[in-house]
Amino acid sequence: DNIRTAKSFFGSFKADFEIFKGLVATANFGYTLDDRESSYFRPKGSIYATTDNGFGKKSFDKEQQKLFELTGTYIKSIGLNNINLMVGYSWQETNYNGFYAQAENPQSDFLKYNSLGSFIDITSTSIGSWAGESRLIGFFGRMQYNFDTRYYLAASIRRDGSSRFGVNNKWGWFPTVSAGWNIDRESFMESLSVINQLKLRASYGVSGNQKIGDYHSQVIFAPSGTAIDPETGQLVTRFSPAWNANPDLKWERTSEINIGIDFALLSNRISGSIELYSKETKDLLDGYPVPVPPNLARITWANSGSMRNRGIELFMQAFVLEKSNVKWKTSINVSHFKTINTNLGSF
Repeated sequence: DNIRTAKSFFGSFKADFEIFKGLVATANFGYTLDDRESSYFRPKGSIYATTDNGFGKKSFDKEQQKLFELTGTYIKSIGLNNINLMVGYSWQETNYNGFYAQAENPQSDFLKYNSLGSFIDITSTSIGSWAGESRLIGFFGRMQYNFDTRYYLAASIRRDGSSRFGVNNKWGWFPTVSAGWNIDRESFMESLSVINQLKLRASYGVSGNQKIGDYHSQVIFAPSGTAIDPETGQLVTRFSPAWNANPDLKWERTSEINIGIDFALLSNRISGSIELYSKETKDLLDGYPVPVPPNLARITWANSGSMRNRGIELFMQAFVLEKSNVKWKTSINVSHFKTINTNLGSF
C-alpha cells in the first residue's frame, strides 16, 4: 500500500485606493496552506524484497506561506512623455513542520500502518519530527519612461533581506536598468512597409539567490545515533553538529547584460528575436568540506567561487498558412552558450 493525499488552500485579498488622480496605493495579502500525508505498508515476504521482514510508515508535513505587499504607483503623461513610478514594501514568511514514524517486522498484515506500535523492530531512528521558518523582506522602487512610444528607459532598485543569511550580511542591493528604441516608428522607416516591427533593446541587472534552505548560517546540532551516558550508564541520544556557523554567509549575486533585437515582417507573418547575453554569478552558495578540528563539523555553508555564462539565442516564427479551417505555424529556436568557472573558490 502506498497512499498519498495532499490538500492545498490559497487565499488572497487586494485593495486599491486612489489618493489623487494618477496616484494609486495598493495593499495585497496572500495566504497559502499545503498539507501532505503519506501512508506506506509492505508485508513480509513481498515480491519486491523477498528477504524483507515487512515495513510500515506514516508521515505528515504542513507548510504555510504568508505574504503582505504595499505599493504606490504614479502614472503621468505630459505631451509625448509618459512616466510610471512605483515604490513598495514586501514581507513574506514561510513556516513548516512535520513528522514521521516507521517500523519493521509487523505482527499483523491486517493492521498495516494503522498500528505502528505493534511492529517488532522499532529503533531510535524510527521516529522523527521537524519545524522551521524563514522570512524575506524587501523595499523596492521602479521608474519607467517612454517618449512617444519610441524611446524607452526603465530603472529599478531593490533592497532585500533574508533570514537565511548570517547576521553580518542579511541584506543586499539589486539594481536594474534597461533601454529600448522602436526604430520602426522613426520617419525614415515609413517607406519600408515590409517591416512592421524593429526594436533594439539593452538591459543590465543584478539578482540574488537565497535558495539554500534555512539555518545554514548557524551551527545546527542533530541526532547522530546513541551512546552510553558515563554518569548514569543509560542509553541516550547523541547529538553532533551538522555544519558550522558562518555569520558572514550572504547573497549569491548574478549580474547580466542583455542586448536584443525584436522584429516582425510581412504584416507580422514572420517575427522573431536575436539575443546576446553575458551572465556572471559570484559568491556561489554551497556546503564546502573543512577539516575537523579546528572546525566542529566537516561542512561549512559559505560563498565561494564564480562562473560566467555567455551565449546567443535566435527565435523565429512564421505563419505559413492561415485560413478558416487550416492554420500552419512554424517556429525555430537556436541557442549557443559557453559556461566557464572563472574562480573555483577557496574552500
